[in-house]
Amino acid sequence: MAFSVFSMASLTILSLFLLYEYHAHDKHNTFGKGRDEMQRIRRRVLMPINITPSQALWNKGRKVKEEYVLSSTSCDIFSGRWVVDERYPIYGLQQSCPYLSPQFNCKNNGRPDSLYSKWRWQPQDCTIPSFNAMEMLEIIRGKRLLFVGDSLSRNQWESMVCMLQSVIPDSQKSAILGYPLASFTALNYDASVEFFWAPFLVELDSAYVGNEMKRILRIDAIENNANYWRGVDILVFNSAHWWMHSGTLRSWDYIEIGGKLYEDMDPMLAYANGIATWANWVDFNINPLNTQVIFSSISPTHS
Repeated sequence: MAFSVFSMASLTILSLFLLYEYHAHDKHNTFGKGRDEMQRIRRRVLMPINITPSQALWNKGRKVKEEYVLSSTSCDIFSGRWVVDERYPIYGLQQSCPYLSPQFNCKNNGRPDSLYSKWRWQPQDCTIPSFNAMEMLEIIRGKRLLFVGDSLSRNQWESMVCMLQSVIPDSQKSAILGYPLASFTALNYDASVEFFWAPFLVELDSAYVGNEMKRILRIDAIENNANYWRGVDILVFNSAHWWMHSGTLRSWDYIEIGGKLYEDMDPMLAYANGIATWANWVDFNINPLNTQVIFSSISPTHS
């Protein structure tokens, strides 16, 4: 995992993601290549993180001594547990951040307790650095950071923006909460943190099928979405849960692939082929010397 763009200060965010870098790939994608693509993604997941082990990991799951020195010691940040940290939340009470979606603002929706806001992840053999908003702003100075995906990506965007805006005077920040693109700008840093709504990454639109307007998930079409991603310095992608919805929760009527419409398809097969379309786009449109690409697959829901 490369830290040239995201330093240790942002490891609390990076630990949620799988770093994904593609190289040469066959340009001719077919219906059957989806599963192969998923296997290739799995093989390229980078797990080890180099951090010096802490001398005191936790005391009854509550207090942790923090020692952050880079070394050759390998630390598995995915092996650990949640601990209570009285210094949290990083950006104060939820009502202090104007960028939280109303449905996810627990305080404003009447939740009486606040302990839930004090949990953080503690690896077993090392300590993850606390988030430093000022350092993160320096890291993204002059850059664009874009989260792309569903409500999980939106939550990540809101969390990042809330932490950053807490150290920026009102006169030095601006936001455009549009659809499908929302953006927050730190004016003095010429840095933007953005969110693009694309729960499938590939295109979902409407068209007539016979005499009826239907929602069509176009598994091999991505350009209408991807036009928003060009020129971005850091791309953080997420897609999984919306592919698994069924019944009234399903957001499409037909799947289109190879010019053919399907009323039903195995969700994992559809997902694999959709991710293959996205991966091909990354292969042939992203220069890894200029843009870092991070991909997160299936993860816990926020239900």
